[in-house]
Amino acid sequence: MKVLLINCVYKVGSTGKIVFDTQQYLEANGHEVYVAFGNKGESKLPYAYRFCTLTEARIHSRLAMFGRNQYKGLCAPTRRLLNYIEEVKPDIVHVHCANGFTVNLFALFEHLKKNDIKTVVTHHAEFYYTGSCGHAFDCEQWFRNECKECPRPQSSTFNRIFANPHADWIKMYSAFKGFKKENLVFTSVSPWVNKRAVMSPITNGYDHRVVLNGLDTNVFHHYDRSCISDKRLSSIQQDKIIFHATAVFNANDPSYPKGGYYIKELAKRMPDVAFVVASLATQDADNLPDNLILWGRTQSQVELAQLYSLSDLCVITSNRETFSMVTAESLCCGTPVVGFMAGGPESIALSEFSSFVEYGNIDELEMKIKECLASKHDYDLIQSRASALYSKETMASNYLEIYKSLL
Repeated sequence: MKVLLINCVYKVGSTGKIVFDTQQYLEANGHEVYVAFGNKGESKLPYAYRFCTLTEARIHSRLAMFGRNQYKGLCAPTRRLLNYIEEVKPDIVHVHCANGFTVNLFALFEHLKKNDIKTVVTHHAEFYYTGSCGHAFDCEQWFRNECKECPRPQSSTFNRIFANPHADWIKMYSAFKGFKKENLVFTSVSPWVNKRAVMSPITNGYDHRVVLNGLDTNVFHHYDRSCISDKRLSSIQQDKIIFHATAVFNANDPSYPKGGYYIKELAKRMPDVAFVVASLATQDADNLPDNLILWGRTQSQVELAQLYSLSDLCVITSNRETFSMVTAESLCCGTPVVGFMAGGPESIALSEFSSFVEYGNIDELEMKIKECLASKHDYDLIQSRASALYSKETMASNYLEIYKSLL
């Protein structure tokens, strides 16, 4: 079987690693695999092709601000990708997140359906079935009235002046309309996303399946607490440690979607517990309580896994997540999870080792945290159950079964 994987990035970021892991698994099982990606990743490989430059992506992003559809990429990178598809002649094309201002999605899907190419499209975010929004949050316009009354037209379209979510919805609808049903499968990274994808007039009527994201369980497993030593940990006087991992930690804005504000408030309420926050970036994080430690960016995935392992609990405070790699990573390290209901996390978590409450209800969240901290947990059991569910091998195997069913 010859498979072409398409994504905006390769070997970097969550989707880039997912593409790499899938490629490695397929090759190990005797299949011929190629990767086409946008502007970030390793291209000095015979099977990896970069079809968009960083400059081209930046040009398109500027054009999108002033009228061009954010998914209608420039002609040059789009032509390169279509030529590459014609050159490789794959049996299966698997499109992950082909956004990031890298390609004309509408032209890509028109090419695939016109040439009767077996296609898998994965919903890592929501834009394939909403037409614009990566996260639709509580808006229902995308399945009720074609986004004609969008509450956030500028942010959803990335267009500062001529935002028209309805027109963008129509473009995405037209891109998939006409695909032969036997040639197209949509996969979702969580049952929550799958439910929404089936509801959308853009994507309903086709085959929909759930394939959970996978991670490297050789890295994400339970580590003994003695394996990590850092002077930042030596200052912790509390018996219990709560871990919070996020892309951006913003502690003072309650509307910020990653929910750093609630971590700060929990730390104030629970001085007898240490809160450790690992983040890629920190914004507006002054006046923090003494029991909240800003770890910053972890130096490796192993260090991240060690932080999960030494913690008694992982807390998630996001407003919306389609999957939640934090949930999967924490459970694979044997650490239970408590958080706000954000869509994906509560639909993919192991229910016996996790608990979720209504978003913003910090009183109930605090109560669940205290209940969890007071309970005893079998970390080896949590790790064992989670590793079987979230391993990269399980993910790639499930994708392979879908490819086989298409052929």
